[in-house]
Amino acid sequence: MVPEEGKELRSNDLATSFAGLYIFLRQNWMFLTLIIALIVLAIELYKIHQTNVLDTQRQARAQLAEYQTPQDLQKHVISKFSIPAVQAQAYVKIGEFYLTLVNLGNPPKFGGVTATKQQALHGAAMAFDAVVHKFSNQPLTYARAELGLAQVYEDRGQWAKAKALYQSMLAPQASAAEKSMAVLIEYRLHRLGRWARPVLIGYAPVQKPAVTPVGGGSVKPGGNTTPTAVPKTPAKPTSVTTKP
Repeated sequence: MVPEEGKELRSNDLATSFAGLYIFLRQNWMFLTLIIALIVLAIELYKIHQTNVLDTQRQARAQLAEYQTPQDLQKHVISKFSIPAVQAQAYVKIGEFYLTLVNLGNPPKFGGVTATKQQALHGAAMAFDAVVHKFSNQPLTYARAELGLAQVYEDRGQWAKAKALYQSMLAPQASAAEKSMAVLIEYRLHRLGRWARPVLIGYAPVQKPAVTPVGGGSVKPGGNTTPTAVPKTPAKPTSVTTKP
């Protein structure tokens, strides 16, 4: 009898629970409907937000690919889109633009922009520094900025700084992105000593051999020889014509 009583009690408890739930739903159906509607609305808003984010990212990357000059990149990309990855890449692109100016001459002109070597190196250093100090959470772009900054040191003749930066990118604690550029870094490290030596322009002056004048003459400055005696020109033979 005891097991049957226990089974009956459990059945009664289950029926009581269903009855209580039914009463709760009848009394609070409007509140529950509102909660469900809010949940559905939140999901739809999140989907719209994600779509807008993706559209903004696509637009930012398109602008990044379209514009080339520092002024356009600053105006249409960096100031317009607050996307760290895109901003960091825009700064690297600005730095590489200025390095291209340096390689083209002094004063060079590229993309409608003219700057002296000193101005171009200053602009490149500022752009790469912005990435190093603001976007350390973008490892690949960060490593590219370090490489660019080391090249600025090279062009400025700051060989010790360039070497130290290259070595830090090969250190055990360096990031995977930095170590992925090991081949290029080792190449530049290996040639820093050669690049640091001054380049000789032109040819060494050639000394002319001393000329000994014939007949004991003296040589005046400028290479003119003054003979001591002027040889006489033999007189032309005279011919006599006899008229018949």
